Amino acid sequence: SSGINAEYGGNWGCGVFGGHLQLKSMIQWAAASQEGRPLIYFTFGEANAADMERLGQNLLERGITVGRLLEEVLGFADQVKSTESHKSIASQLFRYLFKQLV
Repeated sequence: SSGINAEYGGNWGCGVFGGHLQLKSMIQWAAASQEGRPLIYFTFGEANAADMERLGQNLLERGITVGRLLEEVLGFADQVKSTESHKSIASQLFRYLFKQLV
C-alpha cells in the first residue's frame, strides 16, 4: 500500500508529558482500524514499542476485533488502577494483550 489512505501516528505526548506509549498506540490503531485504514506508526526507536508490530500482526492473524481489543485494554486499565505502582506496570500493556489475546 502506498500509504496515501493511511493514518499516521506516533508517540505524541509520550515524552516529557508522560503519556503511555503502549496505550496511545493501541488507541490510534483501534481508531484507524475502525475506519478501515492502515496505521503507519512512528516509534522513534522507543524500546517500549519494540513488540508493537509483532502484536499487531498476531492480532490481525487471529481476527481480533477493535471491540475485543478495547475490552482487553480496559481490563488492563482496571488492573493498573488497582496497583499502587502505576509506572512499573504501565509498560506492560503489550505483554498483557499477548497473554489475553494471542
